[in-house]
Order: sequence, then C-alpha cells, then structure tokens
Amino acid sequence: MGISYFKRQSHWGSVKGMANTQIIILAALIIFISCSAIYFYSKEQKKAKQSKTKKTEKKDKSREHYRVHVSIDESLMEVKKMGAVNVDEIIKVKVLDVSTGGAGVLCDEDFPLKEMVFVRIHFYLNEELFSFNGRIVRKIENPERKKVIYGVQFLNLSPSDETKLIKEITAIQNERRKIAIK
Repeated sequence: MGISYFKRQSHWGSVKGMANTQIIILAALIIFISCSAIYFYSKEQKKAKQSKTKKTEKKDKSREHYRVHVSIDESLMEVKKMGAVNVDEIIKVKVLDVSTGGAGVLCDEDFPLKEMVFVRIHFYLNEELFSFNGRIVRKIENPERKKVIYGVQFLNLSPSDETKLIKEITAIQNERRKIAIK
C-alpha cells in the first residue's frame, strides 16, 4: 500500500471538499435567485393591486348611467309611502336630469329622509310619457328658492321601459350635438 494510496485518498478528499463547496455555493445561489424572484413577484402583485384599487375608485366616482340635463316643468311626483305610512300625495315637480337609473327633480315640498320615501314619477320626454316607481335617495336643500332637489332612483325598471328611455335620452343628446356642430 504505501505512499501512493495515501496520496490518492488525500486527492479524493480535496475533490470531495471542492464538490461540497460547489454544492453549497450552488444551493446559496438558488436560494438567492428564488428569494429575489419572490420579492419582485410580490412587488408586482402589490402594484397591480394598487392599480386595480385606483381603477375601482375612479369607476365608483363615475356614474353608472349616462345622465342628460333637461328642464321638464309639467311633471308629477306621487308620494306613495314614507316609511310604513301610505301617503298618496301628488306634487308638481320639475325634472332637472334623467338617466336609466333615476332622475333629479326640483320640488316645493320638503320630506324628511329619515325613513325611505317611495314615489312614482310621471314626465314627458320628447313627447313620450314615462311613469316610473322610485325611491328618494338624495336631498339637496336650496333655502334661497325655498325648493328642494331630490335624487330619485328608479326601481324595477322593465327592459322595455329602459330601452324606450335610452332611445329618448340618445335622441336628445344627438339633437344637442347637431346644434353644437352648426
């Protein structure tokens, strides 16, 4: 056996030591790359989530339904119910704006909105009669004029009524564009 056997053993020992060092370095490199990938991925996910939140906030601020400003004087609003009390009172109102989601109306009456107020609103738009059930969802008081502006949300709008209303709103908008172009 002699000296050559021990030289071979020490050579293999140094090869094994180098292999272990390379494995450790390789493992450390894999861990570093994995951690970096996870960090950058989570950073991108956070940016995407913030961007989505901002888009949602912008969407929430914009109206769901296109609203057209009008001035329809001879309109009626039937106050059907205030809370649990049946009212059945008819009031003249002026429709200020309308969309498929609801209408803004100017009124002499001041209703307390502590309880839900259910109404039925009747108005003409381009010589078409519309009558919709709704609920008062907003109130803007104007003490100078002694009038109140109510936001009325339409309830249970049928698809045919919605289509008819969209048609008339679009007609008004198109007419206004023609006038603006001239």
